[in-house]
Amino acid sequence: MGIELCLPCALVTMWSSTVRAGVNVMAASKRRVYGHSCYRSSAIASTRVRLRVMRDSPYCRAVDSPPEALVRDGRFCFGTFNEPFRIVNPEDASRPLGAAMPRFVNRFRLKEWEAFQLGNDDYFLVGAVYNAKALGLVQLAIVHKHTGRKWLYEKQVPSWSLQVASGLYSSRSEYRSRGLTLIIRNQLERNRFTVEVDIAPRGEMPRVRGAVTAHHTTEPIVICQPFGDNRALYSHKALMPAEGKLEVGAETLAFAQARSFMVVDDHKGYYPFPMKYDWVTAAGFAPDGALVGFNLTDNQVQNHDLYNENCLWHDGTMQVLPPVRITRPNGVYAPWQIKDTHGMVELSFTPKVKNEVMINILGVLGSDYYGPYGDFEGRIRRADGSDIDFTGFYGMGEQKTVRI
Repeated sequence: MGIELCLPCALVTMWSSTVRAGVNVMAASKRRVYGHSCYRSSAIASTRVRLRVMRDSPYCRAVDSPPEALVRDGRFCFGTFNEPFRIVNPEDASRPLGAAMPRFVNRFRLKEWEAFQLGNDDYFLVGAVYNAKALGLVQLAIVHKHTGRKWLYEKQVPSWSLQVASGLYSSRSEYRSRGLTLIIRNQLERNRFTVEVDIAPRGEMPRVRGAVTAHHTTEPIVICQPFGDNRALYSHKALMPAEGKLEVGAETLAFAQARSFMVVDDHKGYYPFPMKYDWVTAAGFAPDGALVGFNLTDNQVQNHDLYNENCLWHDGTMQVLPPVRITRPNGVYAPWQIKDTHGMVELSFTPKVKNEVMINILGVLGSDYYGPYGDFEGRIRRADGSDIDFTGFYGMGEQKTVRI
């Protein structure tokens, strides 16, 4: 059986079959790409490639079904995928920082976290269980979209006092203490995630408790992308409908599935030193009721045309997007500009609520983190050539440098 691919995908396919021989990124029977789908035989016996040029596709990148494990025979399986890895095992990689580095240094350099964004018509929440190895961080921020009022619960803790999940089947990321408990229960075997919160009141900060469940019935973006030869960034991000409630003091925040969403990010990487990236995200509901959102990052991975985690979600489907540049011509708290070179992404982000985390360890190590919340304007082009207007959508951006 011949294989019908657009020209960019054919080039990717030929490159994959030679340079990346032995990496199982060719196991899917269906490949999704920007603007169309490329179908091929599930048992690829022929090396003949029949080319089909898509004249109106400004950007094309392969999206496969993943192999079972993130690392196989000591090597990362690089690629962009639309299904979860069953086994997330970055520590099985063979010396990702190089042969000269002992194993304990490799483990120390692995940054990992599980985070979520949660929203409805009135509130936007961000939570994370973060392990930088030198220290841990637990955070929950609750922002009222219309007034900008923010409650921030944050605690720096020893890294061994928290847990970040290894894989998303029957696992959890959590921190438990007397005054602050945050649990992310991963149950992909049941197509759901549940966030549980129980935080004691502190001064003017009200008590927060409750649970919200997201339904993983939508298409995620899952990436394994190279910082180096066998040094990788892994992430699983999914935009999902959500339901549940949280009590914030005397107020109950209700999350009805028809108007509420959650994005979960399972994230692990052997980041370079220092670690740097720019990121923006927003989600909500289009006028026709469809759940839509985007994830856009400019980070340190190699070959951004082939490897990036940029995507558009629309009504349960995921579409990959080109590399983007995020610029702040007048500083972090003035409007940001987010654009690509293919004419598909044209957004601006206006910060409304400040959010900073500054960590300084002996004047050498630490973190400079800006993560403001605010409003977006502009559009992103869909595969069919139509635009989704994100003007008025609420979300956040990050400018992050970590020297740990």
